[in-house]
Amino acid sequence: MLRRTAWSPVITVLALVVATLQAQSRKQLPTFRSAVEAVVIDVSVLDKDRNPIRGLKASDFTITEDGTAQTITTFNAIDFQDPVPEPGAAAWTREVPSDVSSNADADNKRIVAIVMDDASPMPAVDVLRARAAARKVIDALGPSDLACLVFALSQKHGQGFTTDKRRLIAAADRFNGAVDNIMTMGRDKDGTLGTIQFDKFDLSNETLYRSAIGSVKRVSQQLSALPDRRKALVFISTGLPFDVEQAQAKIVHDEGQAVMAQLILDLQNAFTEAGEANVNVYSLDPGGLRAPYDSVVASASPANPGFLNRQFLSTVAESTGGFAIVETNDALPGVKQALRENASYYLLSYVSSNRRAEGRHRSIDVRVNRPGATVRFRKGYTEPQPQKASAAPQAPTMPSVADRTTGLLPDRGLSLRIAAVPLALPGRTESTVAVVLGVSQASPLTRTPETVDIVTRAISDDGDLKASATQTVQLVLRPNFEPTVNYEVLGRIELKPGRYSLRVAAHARTANKTGSVYCDIDVPAYAKPRLSLSGIILAANPGPAAAPKDALSSLIPVVPTALREFDRRGTLTACARISQGAGAAASAVTATLRVVDSAGRIAFESTEDIGPGRFVSGLPSAADWTLAVPVDRLRAGQHLLTVEARSGADIVRREVRFSAR
Repeated sequence: MLRRTAWSPVITVLALVVATLQAQSRKQLPTFRSAVEAVVIDVSVLDKDRNPIRGLKASDFTITEDGTAQTITTFNAIDFQDPVPEPGAAAWTREVPSDVSSNADADNKRIVAIVMDDASPMPAVDVLRARAAARKVIDALGPSDLACLVFALSQKHGQGFTTDKRRLIAAADRFNGAVDNIMTMGRDKDGTLGTIQFDKFDLSNETLYRSAIGSVKRVSQQLSALPDRRKALVFISTGLPFDVEQAQAKIVHDEGQAVMAQLILDLQNAFTEAGEANVNVYSLDPGGLRAPYDSVVASASPANPGFLNRQFLSTVAESTGGFAIVETNDALPGVKQALRENASYYLLSYVSSNRRAEGRHRSIDVRVNRPGATVRFRKGYTEPQPQKASAAPQAPTMPSVADRTTGLLPDRGLSLRIAAVPLALPGRTESTVAVVLGVSQASPLTRTPETVDIVTRAISDDGDLKASATQTVQLVLRPNFEPTVNYEVLGRIELKPGRYSLRVAAHARTANKTGSVYCDIDVPAYAKPRLSLSGIILAANPGPAAAPKDALSSLIPVVPTALREFDRRGTLTACARISQGAGAAASAVTATLRVVDSAGRIAFESTEDIGPGRFVSGLPSAADWTLAVPVDRLRAGQHLLTVEARSGADIVRREVRFSAR
C-alpha cells in the first residue's frame, strides 16, 4: 500500500490562517514573481529501507492539485552520486581539491545550505550541541558536495559555498547561539537577571523570531539562482515556541495580535520562497531528547520541555518537502537520509488547470504506482494574485558590477573561473595575491575589440570588506571556429595575513554580459615561520590569451594561467615562491618537484639546492623557483604536482592537481 509522509494538521491550519489574514490585509500577502504557468515539484521516492527508488518514468506518477488531476509536462530523473574511484586510484584523487574555482561549480553537484539559528533563544547547553550537530552534517557531506553555512542573525559570520570541510567547520565553531541576545532581555521587574525559558513565547522576542524565520526565506531566495534543482537546507535550531493553531484563534478573535499575525505571514513567505526555489528544509533540534524536569534547561513546560518548538520545526520541514530530525540524541542517521534523498529524486512540472489568481493556498498530492513506496514532496503553494496596472512603466535597474559579488552564489551571466595565489613580498607584512580570471564567451565572427570591467573584493571571516580593486582591460577577440573563445585577465590585490573570501565580478561590454566567481584563500604570515611556501603557479604554452600580459611581470617570472588541463604537445612550467622569516638570515633550501599519476606512481621528479644568495633580502626573504614539467612524457589523465621545500628540520609543501591530454 502506498505510504505518504504525513502532512501535519498545523500546516492545514496555517493555510486557514493565511486566508484569514488575506481578508484583513491583501497587500501583505506574498506573491509569485511571475505568473504560475508551470509548477515545479521535486519528489523523493523511497523503498521500505528508505533508499531512493530509481528508474521511474513520468507514467508512474499521478499529481493532483486541490483534488484535480494534473498533466505532467516535464519529467527529469536527477541522480547526483559521488564518482566511483577507479580501481587502484591513489588517495589524492579523492582528497586533494582543485585550486581553481568556477561559477559553474554548482553544476552536477548536491547543494546543501546549513543555517545555524543564532536568533531563537536557546538553552546555553545547546550552543555546543548545535556546533556538534553542524559538524555531523559537514562530516556527512560527500567530497563533491557544495555547501555553505549561514547564521540567521549574525549574517556576516558564515561561510560561502565550498567543498572545503575545514572552512565549514571553522564557521560552525564561531556559532554562539542567542545566549547573548536573550541575556539582555531576561530581566525581572526589579532589573535583576531572570530565568530564560526558551520554550515560552515572548512578544519582546519578535525581532529574533522574525530573524529565524527570515533566514529560511533569505537563503531560499538566493538559492533560486539555481533553477530546476533541489537544494537541501539544514536548519539547526531549537525552534520557536509558536503554536499556529492557538495563534489562529487569537488572531481571529483579537485583532491586536499583530505579532502572531506577522509571524504567520513570515512563515508563509518563507514557504513560498522555498517552494519556488525547490528548497527542502530539514530541521534539526540540537537539544535531542530533553528530559522532563531537567534542572539544566529552564522550561515553561517542565514535564515536556520544548514541545511547541519541536512542533514548529516539524511544520517548517514538512511544509517544504523535508523532515524534522527531533527527539533523538543521534542526528547522524537523519542527516545521512536527508543527503541521500537530495542525491536522487525526480523533478516534475505541470501547468495548473486552475486559472484562479487570488493568492490562495493550493494543495498538491503526488502518488506513485509502487507498492510500499514512501513519497516525499512539498504539499502546496500559494497561487498568484492579479497583476495591478502600473501608472507608468519603469526602466529596469541594472545592478552594478560590484553588486554581483554580494550574493550567496556567484552570478553566471558570464562564464568565469579563478586561480589566486598569495605571494610574500620581501620586507613587508602584506602579501600580494596574484589573480588569474579566466573568461569564456561566445566566439566572434570577426576580430572584435572587447573591454572588460573587473571588481575584486576580499571579505574576511567576520564578513568585513578588507580590500578592493578595480580594473579595466581592453583586448581583441579573434574568431577560432569554436562556439566559445577563452581568455584570461591578470590582476593583483594586496592583503594582510588572514582568511578571505575573494569575490571577483566582470562585465564584458561588447558581449554585454556580467558574471562573478568566488574563491577562498588563506594568506599566510610569511614573516613569522622560518620556512614557508606560496601556492603553485602554473604557466602553459600554448595558453589562452592573457591581458594585460605584463600585469604580473614585476611580481613573478611567468605568465600564470587558470587552466588545469594541458596538451602534452605543449610546455608546462611550475613556479613557487620560497620564503624565510623569523628574523633569521636566509639559509640554503632544497626544493623538490614531484609529479605522480592517478595510481600514485612517480612520473617525474627533480631536486635543486637553492643557496642563500638567491633570496631577496628582507623580512621575509624570498626566492622564486621555476621548473619546466615534461608534460610530453606524462600519460593522459589526472596528475598531482607537489613542490616541497626543506631547510634543516623545516619542511613545507604545496600541491596542485591537473590533467594531461
